Amino acid sequence: PKNQAPTADVLHSICTTQNTMQESRYRKGFLAVASDITSKQETLSKTTGDNVASTLMQAVETFSLLLQPSNESFEIVFPSIQMKGAMFGAENLKDYNKHFNMSLGVTLDINQSNFHEIPTNDTVIITSVAYANLAEILPTSSDTIINSLIHSTSVKLGKKQKKEVQISMTFEMKNKSANLQNAVCVYWNASLNGTGGWSKDGCQAKEQWNVTICNCSHLTTFGVLMSITPTKPEEPLQLITYLGLGVSIGSLCICIFIELLVWKSVTMSPISHFRHMSVVNMSVSLLAADLCFLTSAFEFKDIVLLCVAITFINHFFYLSLFFWSFCQSAILFHQLVFLFCHLRKKIYMSVSFLVGYIFPLAIALATLVHFYPKKKYILSNEDFVCWLNQDAIYAFIIPVGVIIFINFSILMVVIAKLMRPSVSDRSYCEHKNSAKNIVKAVLILTPAFGFTWALGFALHMQTSEDIKLVLNYAFAGLNAFQKLTETYICHSKLNLKKIKLTLI
Repeated sequence: PKNQAPTADVLHSICTTQNTMQESRYRKGFLAVASDITSKQETLSKTTGDNVASTLMQAVETFSLLLQPSNESFEIVFPSIQMKGAMFGAENLKDYNKHFNMSLGVTLDINQSNFHEIPTNDTVIITSVAYANLAEILPTSSDTIINSLIHSTSVKLGKKQKKEVQISMTFEMKNKSANLQNAVCVYWNASLNGTGGWSKDGCQAKEQWNVTICNCSHLTTFGVLMSITPTKPEEPLQLITYLGLGVSIGSLCICIFIELLVWKSVTMSPISHFRHMSVVNMSVSLLAADLCFLTSAFEFKDIVLLCVAITFINHFFYLSLFFWSFCQSAILFHQLVFLFCHLRKKIYMSVSFLVGYIFPLAIALATLVHFYPKKKYILSNEDFVCWLNQDAIYAFIIPVGVIIFINFSILMVVIAKLMRPSVSDRSYCEHKNSAKNIVKAVLILTPAFGFTWALGFALHMQTSEDIKLVLNYAFAGLNAFQKLTETYICHSKLNLKKIKLTLI
């Protein structure tokens, strides 16, 4: 029928007048009708759809409590509804684990400790039901959507319903690119506001990659609500980021200008030429990347192709920055270890430009070609910036992580070389000078080798919101202002006299 409300009411009446539902054909018939009702989305999405859905869910939950299965495990599957359950006795009590895989997935876990008081002759019947289409039917507020399957679980201990049960549910998200920090675990309260509504009492949400884990202290019909109103980044964090970008861009321009100004006088030897060539290319790469990243302050997110182009350029130049830092650390390592093996300028230049630009370009292109057709290349509109999404981001994290690890290892070699005594007995002044050199090496090489970016890896770990916020501020501050520090350290004393001579 076009109006599904009478059918749902009939199902509810059947459940309220029955004591048990033992025969398999009755159980399947009941769920077949319920599945047919929920599959009529074009009918249910009208003004009465939410009332029909609420009545239907109550009927199915009551129906679940009437079941008297003959087997320890049972399952009934229809296109729009799936029912799975288990029956335990005191002698075979164990954890309850079920997984539903429909349009989305949901995994349920109930620990056996919830039923430690079960009498010897009684049984525990746990029944779970997943609905494929109710998420599009049930009402939400104007700024939220249901981003998961709708599912319900009921427990009958002996002849009584048990509602106070600890349950853990892992929901697969429909919109995988959404900000999971906005996820709220909710349950359907049929008596809320007289017509029914979503409530979050007794439930806690925890985001983990593309899923949301809901831990609730009671049983009923559950789902995950997501805000469709984008959450603006914290204003102080945004201010630090853009202010730092401005300072970084200014420092990079000064750095490049100074390098060009004193280029001839500081690149007399091959080693100096190698080092300053790396500095210039690192500065150019970071300057280009910063300028591209600054465009996120403008409304480019809605222009998909432009956002893809900005993301590609950002990816390429940030990778280029790290590959050039690897070239710089490799030259330093070569100087320290292979003292009598000199590199020719032509070989170094060829290898450096291959590593510094061709390798990053290949990675960036491969990432674009692989992820863009799958629509997994850029972040969603809710994230406000043009950057790689959670799937494509590994094409940045992995190469950068490897380079940072190599650079850190080379820094340890540098410190070990500086600590090595030149003679068996060293004076106090020599120890003091050695300590100064180590501090200087750490100060210079930490920003140059990209160690401050290691904080970015911590942002991808599962931490509390407070820790994540602190890491965000630290990451934004250190990386935004690192080029100012590096410019000062590298040029304040090293090239000051040469700059003066050049200007004179």
